[in-house]
Order: sequence, then C-alpha cells, then structure tokens
Amino acid sequence: MPKLIALIPIFLLLLTDTKSISSYLSIVEKINTENVLPIDLQIKIEKDRIFGINDNVLMGTIRSIHVDQKNRVFIGDSDQTKIHVFEPNGKYVTSLGRKGRGPGDYSAISWRTTITSDSEFIYITDSSFFNPRRANVYALDDLSFSHVLKLYSDDLDEYELLRGYGPTTLYPEKDGTFLVPYSKTIKNVSTGTGYIFYLKQDIQGNILSEPIYKQEGVSYLIELVTKNKMSMEVMHTFPFHGSSLFTPSSEGIYYSARTEEFKIDVLDKQGKLIRTIEHPFDNKALDVKALIKRYEQTNYMSQLGEGVAVEMLRNAESLPTEWPALKSMQIDNENRLWISTIVGDTSIYEWWVIESSGKLITKFIWPRNKPIQQIRNGCIYTKERDETGAEYVVKYRFEFKEKQ
Repeated sequence: MPKLIALIPIFLLLLTDTKSISSYLSIVEKINTENVLPIDLQIKIEKDRIFGINDNVLMGTIRSIHVDQKNRVFIGDSDQTKIHVFEPNGKYVTSLGRKGRGPGDYSAISWRTTITSDSEFIYITDSSFFNPRRANVYALDDLSFSHVLKLYSDDLDEYELLRGYGPTTLYPEKDGTFLVPYSKTIKNVSTGTGYIFYLKQDIQGNILSEPIYKQEGVSYLIELVTKNKMSMEVMHTFPFHGSSLFTPSSEGIYYSARTEEFKIDVLDKQGKLIRTIEHPFDNKALDVKALIKRYEQTNYMSQLGEGVAVEMLRNAESLPTEWPALKSMQIDNENRLWISTIVGDTSIYEWWVIESSGKLITKFIWPRNKPIQQIRNGCIYTKERDETGAEYVVKYRFEFKEKQ
C-alpha cells in the first residue's frame, strides 16, 4: 500500500478530544487511495474559540448555525425557541425571536430551520412543519426585526406540477428575488418519484416563473406497523439512501449533485448546465447483513417502533449495493467547494476542497461527531458537545500551505 501521507498531507492541531495527531494519521491510512489525484497544498487547522459556553447564555439543543457577512455567529436553539447571536470574538450579543406565531415569533426551531443572509438582511425560516410557510427577516446592521417574508405562494395552485409540494428554504439573489426549493419528500418503490423544484419568487412570495431546475427527492422505505390493533405506514430514509445536494455561490452560479457519485453539475442562474465536475471515487460496499446486526445492537430508530427499522431492511425488495460517495457539499466565500465523502472508517469523513473550476486543492479527514456547519473567511465552524452532552459551536482557523 502506498504511503498515504505523501498523497494526503494533513495537520490537525489543537484537537478538542484526546486523540493525538498520530492516531488521526493512522485513521487516514484506512482510506482507499486508489485513483487519488495529486494534491499541491496541505491544510493546517487550529482551534480558535468556542461559542455557547459562558455565563451569559444557557444553550439548549442546537438545530441550525449560520455565520453572516460580519462574522457573527447565529445559533438556533430548539429548547428555547430562539436564535442566539455572538460576536466573532465569542461575546454574546442578543437573541432573536421567541415562542409564538406573530411577526418575529417562531412556532418551532427544528432541524428544518435554516438561516441565510445577504448584504442587507438575515432570513430565518419558521419551521414547525416540514415545509416552512414563512421566514422572519432582520436588518443586518443592527439585527432589528424588519418584516415577515412569505414563502408559500398564493398562486401555488396555478402550478399543477407543484401540487403536494412546499418550500424548504430560501436563497436570496442579488436582484432582490429569492430562489426557493419546493419539495415533496417521497421517493420510494411504492409511490414513485418525488422531486425538488427550484423557483424564483419575489419579496411578496409571488412565483415569477416556471421551475428553473429540478432534482430527485429523497428515497424512503415504508413499513406497515400494527400497534394496539391499529395499523399505520411508517416511512424512513436510511443513511445509505441517495439524496440531492445543492449550493449557490456568490457569483450567481449553482452547484448540484446526487450523493451516489462524485459528479457535480455547475448551473447558471436559469438552471442551465454550464459544465460538470467529476472525480474518480470508490464507493464503500454496503454490507446489509452487518448493518442489520449493528442496528439490532443499537436499537436504531427505536422511535419508529421496536425493531421496525430492521424489518424495513429485511423486507425491502431491493437495496443499494454501495454507500453514497458524498455526504454534504458547502461553498465558502472564496467560492471553493467543500465536500465530505464517505469512506471505510465510520468515525470520520474525508473532506475534499475543490476550486470552482473543479481542480482539487487538498483533502483532510474530520470526525463525524463534530459536523462542519459552515466555512467562511478562513474559518471552519462545527457543532460539538462536551462529556455532559451540552452542545456548542467551535470555530477553527485554517490556511493552505505548499506541500512539504
């Protein structure tokens, strides 16, 4: 086996757990090195500061994280139904919102809550249901509440293609409009295919055109469960199911991918294909028997019902033979793509950093239990937790250096 350190040079400094650099390098050696492209740069990562552990704020369960143009950190707290705001130096500033249904209120902060920003405003979706019906908007300069942005369009029924669909988030555009993805979260063997449609809307929530682009929806398995003499269908998407990734750049370019393969479509503002970025990647084989055994031991997704997730796998007519290649895709303010890939070691992701042209800059590994939420201005922001289970956000500084 070739020396991987020569191919993937990595410096992970000031790690927040007790593992040493040498132990992380031993993890890297488990990664499949076939078809690895040459790397010119190495990445150096250093821990900078923590947000959410101080005397001024008691942080609850973190559901969303965003870093705005002023490098302030916004943290969505589902326990307190509010958004905590921190200065770049870690100083607590204020909180936005409260439990309620009025302007500026949130019926819930959930994993579906998204926070985005542009040069003037902060947009935070109110996400008690799968499809948020609105977003609260705050002024970027002083964080004062500005207005409610309607997401569900009044003329949605005029588009037969969108019946049964609803918005999931919003992407502000430079011309004052918004790119809004509408999804129908069903794609399974019994009901066919659902899609994600991308539409342009104005500040009043009016749809401005037919969908400019569409992606495949998420795959599910369905199991009929009987409890207390009542039967109901239970749906679940498993980690090995394919999904769609999408991220817009500050240059008005969209990047779209399916997780099954390392292939990224580059689109213009009208959703037309400009080019495709592809890199060779060996997907990890899916061992269904081993997965069932692990799920039995961990009682995976017990909230579906005791053993239901395992029965879904046993009763499935067909399952993928491989894990997806990709897990997530983000873009930083330098328009570099950061893509996490699935490798053999289930405790880590291998991250690829790619120029907008598609050229590979470097790779590094990162623990799965410290998920990277955003990359901005030379910093990586992660969600982590201490030994008591308390959650917080960690900021790491990074720089690229010539390979030694």
